[in-house]
Amino acid sequence: VDFAMNTKINHIYYDKMDISNLNGKLLVKDGKVNMDNLNMNMLEGSMSLSGEYNTQNIKKPTIAFDMNVKGFDIPTTIKSFSMLSKIASSAKEVKGKVSTQFTMTATLDTTMSPVLNSIEAKGKLQSQSIGFTNSKVFGKVADFLKKDALRNPEMKDVNLSFRITNGRLYIEPFDTKISDFKMRLGGDMGLDQTLNFKAKMSVPRTQLGGLNDLADNLLSKLSSKGINVKVSDVINLNIKIGG
Repeated sequence: VDFAMNTKINHIYYDKMDISNLNGKLLVKDGKVNMDNLNMNMLEGSMSLSGEYNTQNIKKPTIAFDMNVKGFDIPTTIKSFSMLSKIASSAKEVKGKVSTQFTMTATLDTTMSPVLNSIEAKGKLQSQSIGFTNSKVFGKVADFLKKDALRNPEMKDVNLSFRITNGRLYIEPFDTKISDFKMRLGGDMGLDQTLNFKAKMSVPRTQLGGLNDLADNLLSKLSSKGINVKVSDVINLNIKIGG
């Protein structure tokens, strides 16, 4: 089979997704479908896709895509892609819209879904604001700092690089703000549902609540014994997130 097709499709219903206004060029040749700048609306945003679907090995078809995503809704995306729900199940607690640019290769199974441990991907992700609800991680941080604003916080001005390889999603350390506190976060998560993240938060002493009172009392006692200790106005907290 050897043909080229210019497409314009109003709606495609695939799995849990409603894809609309798809247009672009498809070239079928040598057992491959090449996609040239396919544009579509989906997941409350839009996507541009170029790449190929390769069936030269009919038992192990592969894909190689270059994608540019704008404004995808996070909860809708997680629900729509089984790949993401398995790799990042905790993302169901996350709200917001993201844009991302990435390349991906993978082998497909008999249902044309990616074989998860075959996925190789790398790219960048941006968001103005990502909100967390009922997060156990930030709930514990809020309890420790006695700061309820951290219980359901927003992560602002997110700009990160990531890669997926050998069944794990790796996020390079990046700087952001969460409830007006500076934070640097990075780590990885896997298909086995394990988490391995490290975060560093810079918290003004005045925001430490009861912990600040304890620190002041300790400094006062040391001072009364002639021991002068200077403490920075900003406290750096190192946080390890596992599970």
